[in-house]
Amino acid sequence: MSVNGAVPLVLAGIAALVIGSAAIAVIRAAVVGARVPLCVRARRNGLWPLMPILAWNLALAPHLSPVFSDNHAIPTTVLFVEAIGRVFTFGAPLALLLEPERGPAWRWGLGLFVVGGAAYLAAWVPPLLDLTPSWLWLGPYLLPASWLVGLGLMTRSRAYIVGVVVFAVAHGIHGVLALQAVLG
Repeated sequence: MSVNGAVPLVLAGIAALVIGSAAIAVIRAAVVGARVPLCVRARRNGLWPLMPILAWNLALAPHLSPVFSDNHAIPTTVLFVEAIGRVFTFGAPLALLLEPERGPAWRWGLGLFVVGGAAYLAAWVPPLLDLTPSWLWLGPYLLPASWLVGLGLMTRSRAYIVGVVVFAVAHGIHGVLALQAVLG
């Protein structure tokens, strides 16, 4: 294997280690938080804020251009890191609790989540209405970082934020490479 072939594997390994470490930290926090009664855990579960965005994605993804699902131009390492990151990003909130104390970090997180989420939802409009590929199509790839970091602040989980940033970078690279392949 050449040095050029080893570099992506090393980067993918590092990303997997970072996401794995973040997952362990989130699980540890969940175990410590297990003393919280089940009814409270259900009400404050970190997955609740993601529900409208996930519903939006599930409802509208089938209407996007096939370019969004064509992975031929994307290196396997990017797809690998993105897949691991996606599982972490949407699985970890099951173990996270929204903080009841509304301190400055929570308010910043809520602001990032609401504004970033609204921008993300609005970013779906150009690719849905205009099937001609353009750089506006990158919004759904790049904007998740904002609302996911906001969720991390609302749950006070630095580990979640680190894992989400790794996912967001891989997701953004995927979007840029896919669009470059289409635009030539």
